[in-house]
Amino acid sequence: MANEPDLCSTHCDLWHNIDKLQKEIIIYERIHALSNENKEQVAISVKAESSLRYRNDVLRKLEDNIERIVESLQQNKAPAVAFDSRTSWQNVSFSADVGLKLDKDKSVSELRFDSINSTTRFALMLSLMSECYKLVQSNTFSTKRDIYYRDPQLFGSQSVVDELADNIACMLSVPRHHLHLLATSKGCLAGDLSFIEMDGNCVDCSTTTTDIRSEAKFVLIVEKDATFQKLLDDGLLKRIKNCIIITVRICNCGVYVVSICFYAGLF
Repeated sequence: MANEPDLCSTHCDLWHNIDKLQKEIIIYERIHALSNENKEQVAISVKAESSLRYRNDVLRKLEDNIERIVESLQQNKAPAVAFDSRTSWQNVSFSADVGLKLDKDKSVSELRFDSINSTTRFALMLSLMSECYKLVQSNTFSTKRDIYYRDPQLFGSQSVVDELADNIACMLSVPRHHLHLLATSKGCLAGDLSFIEMDGNCVDCSTTTTDIRSEAKFVLIVEKDATFQKLLDDGLLKRIKNCIIITVRICNCGVYVVSICFYAGLF
């Protein structure tokens, strides 16, 4: 009987230690969760800061080129824009790190307002620079095809827009996507859908196949890539939950995407 109080005390101490350990685990999990949230917030902040930096850089370079044109007009000189020629092998060299690269200031192409051969291209380039400025300033994106269809009579053909976009990127020494001009994709998908590929890679369509997860209630199929991008820029997925938006340009891709939706029980 003398050992009963000791056993009772030991039993109480055991449960007390278990309760204490549980509280410590809960505190640790909360700290870990907060740490992960802080890491995500820091990553988002760094990404936003980087995006703002390159956008300001592109805007500044566009403004500098326009200022040079205005200065030429003020001095009664014919305005012109110059960029490194992408069609001359004199401008191309090989680097073991990146392969073929474009060298600066070796062979320069120029579009002049006072030349009958380049007046039209000069005007079109200014028009596209204006569109790029608006896109970068508003932090929205557009496809080159959408730019062409805004005024097909002005540009004449899609290839003209493609060439001018590359020339502007070359003139500013920035990647073309920094101008917020995108090539038309073969198919896009966004919304409340995630799936795990065979290699274990998880694709979450709500942020940019063996296990598919979705709580979507409906699928919105959009014909045009520009409309798809416009809906994302306007924050449609934030205002309408449980939605999947799809745009498809190739039939096989469309069958694949629709098959995923069938698998997820959306149809």
